[in-house]
Amino acid sequence: MDQYNHGCYLIGIECDGAQYHSSPVACDRDRLSQQILENLGWKIYRVWSTDWYRHPVESGNKLLEAIESAKTNNITGKIGLDKNVEMCQDEVMNDSDMVVSYCCTSQTETSEKLQNKIQEYRICPLCHIPTEDFMELFRFQLAQIIIEIVKFEGPIHTEELIQRIKVRFGVSSVGNNIRSKIQSVIKYTENSKNIFIKNDFLWPNFEPKDILRRRHEVLSAKIEWICDEEIVQAIYFVLNNQYSTGQEDLVVQVSRILGIKRVSQNVRNIIQNIIESLIRDNKLAKLPNEMIYFQESVK
Repeated sequence: MDQYNHGCYLIGIECDGAQYHSSPVACDRDRLSQQILENLGWKIYRVWSTDWYRHPVESGNKLLEAIESAKTNNITGKIGLDKNVEMCQDEVMNDSDMVVSYCCTSQTETSEKLQNKIQEYRICPLCHIPTEDFMELFRFQLAQIIIEIVKFEGPIHTEELIQRIKVRFGVSSVGNNIRSKIQSVIKYTENSKNIFIKNDFLWPNFEPKDILRRRHEVLSAKIEWICDEEIVQAIYFVLNNQYSTGQEDLVVQVSRILGIKRVSQNVRNIIQNIIESLIRDNKLAKLPNEMIYFQESVK
């Protein structure tokens, strides 16, 4: 309860109980219940029994953080128990495990906290350029530019690298001649073992320390320009920080971390396919309550 607004809830917790494991529709029902409440302004903080059992200290700390956050950001005012809210409560609050809140950690807040832990994607500055005219570049000079970009930003998609060169030299459009020249020099740098290419992504000739990066607003985040390896790191990052997570929520959190604000069907399909691939490879597992977590942790 909110100690400053009597009759108002400061924070509430929803726990998954035995029904989650016994009923095949429990997960869908709870998701619908949460959606109905959130549409009315309610917010719910979830505690998953698997996390509470496996990580009691960490889960308890996260709950305490949510409570403190709710105290700090409490802007709810008085909760009006009008007829519409009462009807909604009658519909969705039949489970004895459910306690609702009017102000607690939301999915958006969770996303922002996770994003703040990720390094921002940095664009190679390309400060030392021998000429401002692209057509005046010699082959070896263009090769050095490509190597510099890949070392700074790799792994980077071929098309994104072409865009970097286009913007840096103020090229209005990349025609066949310019594209052929860049692709030819990319092949040259690969043959000289200064970079290597994997599935249209250019990698430096050394192992990057951390390839998980958050694209900022200035940088267009296209899922096709993000390699599978970086998406896998984003999936692992969410699970390491959030523990077991529903697949849809996992897709959304991974998208946000990578800097993709709109989860289109194409984005959803690509991330879901990688999740399912990790499950097939026994890297991840789908728990009885339909949550996703690391395979080694559920044995």
